[in-house]
Amino acid sequence: MIDTTNAIQALTSKLRRAVRTRGHVPSDEAAAKLIYLALNATLQDWKRSVREWHAVKSQFAIMFEEPFPMTEQNAAEHKIAHSLNSPFTDPDIRKAFETFDKEACDALLFIRTLIYGLAEKDQHIGHIIESLKWGQPSYDTSPKTGTPIRLGILKGKRIVQKPHVALFTHCQSSVMTQARLHYEDTLTFDGNRALLLPLSEPLPEAPLTHIIRVALRYRLDQ
Repeated sequence: MIDTTNAIQALTSKLRRAVRTRGHVPSDEAAAKLIYLALNATLQDWKRSVREWHAVKSQFAIMFEEPFPMTEQNAAEHKIAHSLNSPFTDPDIRKAFETFDKEACDALLFIRTLIYGLAEKDQHIGHIIESLKWGQPSYDTSPKTGTPIRLGILKGKRIVQKPHVALFTHCQSSVMTQARLHYEDTLTFDGNRALLLPLSEPLPEAPLTHIIRVALRYRLDQ
């Protein structure tokens, strides 16, 4: 027995109706075109977002390191995904995210999802400890398998005029030094302590995943 859902039943019903209305189909290619047109027409009727797709998409990004453009809709989905996968245990950390504007908040929440997802996927990475450092979300591991990651924006004299978010690691670690060797031509760094991510561009998910993994496994791989 194959389990099904109302959505699948509705879709197959539309396809059967399209084929039945057409009657004779002269070739496999014609049948494929007929089904394509029926699916395309059905797509226009789908108003709701796919259930759990935000969580699935985040996991695909972690597993396959393929980029998903950070459109406004994707950002909203990623914001939901973080709350489903890794809810906040400290209300002060939630408030810290809410101090950022919406675009920056959504981008940082997506990076948070990557951090938790990578830690869950790699059994050698310690449990993620979420806290606040200098008023910004920080992520360490227990047992200590990595070097801390902090999320936020540049402050003080080194403020960047272009809207951005930043991923910080300890300046005495070699995480950003290693990252620069791979991505200096394509990404922007602030010395050996931070990766700067302009909000005007899609988040570079594959490099982000790589850099986060290096940080979370820093002590293991030394």
